[in-house]
Amino acid sequence: MTDIQEQKRQLRRTIRQRLTELTAAQRREAVDRVRPCLESAAAGARRILVYLSMPDELATYPLLSTLYLGGENLRDIVIPWCDGPDLRLFTLLRADSPAPWESLERFGELLARDHFGIPEPKAELRNEEAYRFDPKHLDLVIVPGRAFSPRGDRLGRGKGYYDRFFPCLRPDCRLAGLAYAAQIVESIPTEQHDRPMDLVVTEEGIVEPCPRT
Repeated sequence: MTDIQEQKRQLRRTIRQRLTELTAAQRREAVDRVRPCLESAAAGARRILVYLSMPDELATYPLLSTLYLGGENLRDIVIPWCDGPDLRLFTLLRADSPAPWESLERFGELLARDHFGIPEPKAELRNEEAYRFDPKHLDLVIVPGRAFSPRGDRLGRGKGYYDRFFPCLRPDCRLAGLAYAAQIVESIPTEQHDRPMDLVVTEEGIVEPCPRT
């Protein structure tokens, strides 16, 4: 293990402890407070990828309606699923839906929980053409992380799914980290493959890193 890998491991441990200290009330309040910040971050985006949160992450399920119905028009809302070492995309909610509220109420019918308890597209639907989505069409990717810095650096869980996925995006697709404010740290050790976020959204506001030289 390299020095940077060990530093990342220690930081993941620190963040894990911080997250265990958040109460259920604080977690609910964070979702309510992050909603307008997320809508502001998504302004202008018509096709958005958003992860379905794990139990220790800021909950994204209550935010799906904000993303889908926000702005002047409906949006395509896409979710990722794991296919071996890679992420694949699944269209959860469609901008061309004739009945958006019905779509929101029934999207759960498209999902099943994996062995970690995380909702993913049902296996029989994953490869249907109607649900496939080309990452080149995305305008905004909402990215999970264990920690983020004011510079936009991100610490993931160490599996590399998003590191392998980012090169599939258009150069102008924006990356928005989403996290509790408790997950913002002064600095994060980085490696050559680590890609910074364009912005980071928390319940305390939006962090927009200065351009790097």
